[in-house]
Amino acid sequence: MPDPQTFLLPSRAFILSQRDQNLPLRRAALADAEAHYADIEKGGYLEHLALVALIGETLQIVEDLGALANSFFAAPQGTAFFAALTNYNSRAINNFYSSLKKRPLEDFLQLLGFRIGGVRLEDALVFEPSLTAAVLTALEEVHLATATLVRTHMVNLANDWDRYRRFHHAFKHGLIVVNPEDVSMVENRQTKIDGVCVWMRKRDFAYGFGQIEPPYEETMLYVVGMGRVALDVLTYLVDFRVNFFDLVDLRGDGSWSLRPMQRVPWLWWFDKKDVSQESRRVITERFGIEFS
Repeated sequence: MPDPQTFLLPSRAFILSQRDQNLPLRRAALADAEAHYADIEKGGYLEHLALVALIGETLQIVEDLGALANSFFAAPQGTAFFAALTNYNSRAINNFYSSLKKRPLEDFLQLLGFRIGGVRLEDALVFEPSLTAAVLTALEEVHLATATLVRTHMVNLANDWDRYRRFHHAFKHGLIVVNPEDVSMVENRQTKIDGVCVWMRKRDFAYGFGQIEPPYEETMLYVVGMGRVALDVLTYLVDFRVNFFDLVDLRGDGSWSLRPMQRVPWLWWFDKKDVSQESRRVITERFGIEFS
């Protein structure tokens, strides 16, 4: 039985802080960076700064997502997931995203809470009346469809992280963006190239990284879309965990028990085409859920 003081209460507090503090902050920061880019005069250093700032705010959401997701895999045995988050290592995010494509779908079922230690959540909870074979089959289908969609989004974000992370680090560590009024990028030592470039950190000499080529409006739109997807995935992970903790009755004497099932413990997220009409019908009939 998990100890409430060691596992349940701190874990719940962290997840609630993600929902009530971190996510609103990230949404506001992304909206502010997008609005600032729209307002500044285009062409020149200020536009470069605004674009890198937008990338930085977006990649911070991707970093938060990677840190939270990685904690569920990396926490040492016998410790809660937030223990891994307190031991932050910048390489951990790079390693997490670089290895994401190799992770089997089973890992995403575990990440989303559909599996706990290899056990299906529906097998660990008591439903009245009991779940029929048809319902269990339908649940498996929607679980797999949700895990597949989340995996697709996260793999795409992993590619974005690799592509833009140096711009994010430049923003995070001093907005060290190359000023095109002072430095020109050239090809073959003679042809000037337009683009956004940042200075690399921890080098013994001036070393630039880039470039983002114009027109910058295309990159801006792509990055904003990336940020919104990252927010959607992070919000889904957080809401699912909050939903799970709502099933637990934590009492003042430190004891706890599962509350009677008043609603389904799952949050699903999938494209309708990925789940058969029959499975959706079975779930609607059993749980009273309508799919939009």
